[in-house]
Amino acid sequence: MSLIPSPRSPHVFWIGNLCAPWLVVTFFAGRSRRTPGGALVAGLLAEVACVIGFYAPFLFLGPASMGLPRNTPLLQYVVPDLRDWLHFIAFWIVIAVASGAIYGLLGQWWKRSAPAAAALAVGVPFLAEPGLWTLKDREFRGPVTLWLLEAGVGLALTTLLIRRRPVLPVQ
Repeated sequence: MSLIPSPRSPHVFWIGNLCAPWLVVTFFAGRSRRTPGGALVAGLLAEVACVIGFYAPFLFLGPASMGLPRNTPLLQYVVPDLRDWLHFIAFWIVIAVASGAIYGLLGQWWKRSAPAAAALAVGVPFLAEPGLWTLKDREFRGPVTLWLLEAGVGLALTTLLIRRRPVLPVQ
């Protein structure tokens, strides 16, 4: 997904802009840790890495992208370009920090006790995303097949997580 943040094809656009898969990565990053603190950090770092990876193609596009001559010295455009890029992604970094921490902790919680609520938290974004895009755009857009596939993945993940209980150590 991070390789297609700004494609020309509208169908590829929708795939590149799905957010629910990122939460799964964060959930399993948290699940991989032994402590809640480790899960929080792992989830946060995983989600921030997703955002940085997604927007990395827009960083350091060269002096021409800033309206400068091609022979502009590196330091004259790298620093302003980095500043503009950080400003551009700042909102998404804040969202990544919050959602990464939450989903990292959810993954660790699921690992310890396998509550259905944690499994639902993984599946609900897949089910809600099509509706949220519709609310945002005030009209239904996007390929119906993709929305159905995304909902199916959400249901499958939730079912798998609810049915598959982690092996918990005997106390």
